[in-house]
Amino acid sequence: MFIFRGQRIDNKEWIEGYYVFNPKWEHLIFEKSWLLKHGVMGAGVPIVPETLSISTGQLDKNKVEIFGSFEVDGKMSNGGDRVKFKNCSPETHNVIFENGAFQYNPIGLCSSEYFDNVEDGELIGKQCDETDK
Repeated sequence: MFIFRGQRIDNKEWIEGYYVFNPKWEHLIFEKSWLLKHGVMGAGVPIVPETLSISTGQLDKNKVEIFGSFEVDGKMSNGGDRVKFKNCSPETHNVIFENGAFQYNPIGLCSSEYFDNVEDGELIGKQCDETDK
C-alpha cells in the first residue's frame, strides 16, 4: 500500500497516510499513525491538494524517507522533496513521479534520469518550501 504526505488545510501541519479523493468530498489523508494505534481508519483529514506527495520507498543517506510530487488535478504538485547530491551539477533536484517512475528534475550530470542513487543524496526540504521563499 502506498503512503502519501500532504499539508493539512486546518493547521498547515504535514501528515502521512492513505490518500482518498472523491469529487463529492475533498482530497483526504487517513493518518497512518491513527491506523497503527487504533487498528481502524479514523476520519480523513482534508489536505491542500498542491502539497500532496507519494513515498518513493527510498531513504536518503540519513535514513529519512523521500517523497515525490505527482500530478494532482491535472498539474504537478509541489509537495515532493528536494534532494542534494555532492559533486553533481546541479546539486539540488526535485523528486517527481512521472511516466511511471520516480525521477530527478532537473536531470543532473552526475545521475541517471531515474531514481537509482538516492542513498548518496541528502533530503534538504520540500519543493513547496522553496516556492514560498
